[in-house]
Amino acid sequence: MTGLVIDDISMRFDLPNGSTVQALQNISLTLEPGELLSVLGPSGCGKTTLLNILAGFLAPTGGQVMLGDRRVTGPSSERGMVFQQGALFEWMNVRRNVDFGPRMKGMAEAERTRITDQLLETVGLGAFKDKAVYELSGGMQQRVALARCLANDPEVILMDEPLGALDALTREKMQGLVLKIWKETGKTVVLITHSVEEALLLGERLIVMAPRPGRIFKEYRLPFAERGVGQDLRDVKKSDGFAETRERADLQDPCSLFAGGVEMADHAPRHHPELAARPLHRGAGRDGGCWGTVVAAERVAAQKGAGMMIIAAPKFQLTDIVVMGIILIGLIGYGIDNLMRIAERKEVPWKKRG
Repeated sequence: MTGLVIDDISMRFDLPNGSTVQALQNISLTLEPGELLSVLGPSGCGKTTLLNILAGFLAPTGGQVMLGDRRVTGPSSERGMVFQQGALFEWMNVRRNVDFGPRMKGMAEAERTRITDQLLETVGLGAFKDKAVYELSGGMQQRVALARCLANDPEVILMDEPLGALDALTREKMQGLVLKIWKETGKTVVLITHSVEEALLLGERLIVMAPRPGRIFKEYRLPFAERGVGQDLRDVKKSDGFAETRERADLQDPCSLFAGGVEMADHAPRHHPELAARPLHRGAGRDGGCWGTVVAAERVAAQKGAGMMIIAAPKFQLTDIVVMGIILIGLIGYGIDNLMRIAERKEVPWKKRG
């Protein structure tokens, strides 16, 4: 296997009205074979756009992605994708879903069967190989999607919030499965998540992205993924280092989320030095917020669906204007009602006055 190199990637979207959106700006990153990378950031910072570029679904407007000595120019079986929803073929059973890739490659049936059976045992679905997809729970469908990805033997596994739609217990089991497969297969894994806890647990490397334009702001090296292999993840979460790191996000100073206990490496934008002087993770920026607050909001958005209220909170700070607007509308309505009553009495004098 060979390394994945993201070389100065930028992505600009041209809109029909003539305006543009700079989704990504000058992102550079190198992943060695077998590394587990988690990506965390607020909505709109370009996480999924970056993943789609790595998958070959989008062509960047600047820079390039290299896998070994090969430039990424489109989708390929060397890069497997697992989506938030399973994206399975509903008209096929579990076995046919998993062996779809090898079938398209023309692999012999005996070899396909061997690979499929082995992968289904790995993900704990050996007894469900002939079941229809609609007969499976959400967690089981995600395991099928993961097995289907592995059936192509990709060098890199790309996961776009693959556990976001699962309940808490199923999510925890899937987290353990991801770590197990990462360690047993030696694959390079890039995982996007909105959960701070999951990002800490499923990343030996963690990058935090900042928005508008999307860029890497911080990188962290964490020990928790290695600890989680073969262990009860609840024990890992209870460990001193994990608790100390995670609790800081829930206390009154969320900006200290990743402070202490980990090796840190700055990713100040070398092409935009003015951004390097603008701290996003500690203290207030121009928008009056802090990066830790945004990360905490993303956690709420993923789990409670209310994160956007926190992110958009500054828009609701002008409460007095809103109240005055409501009062003004009420007064106008009251005045119109009285005018209508006066006109009615004048035009219909025989109607009893109320």
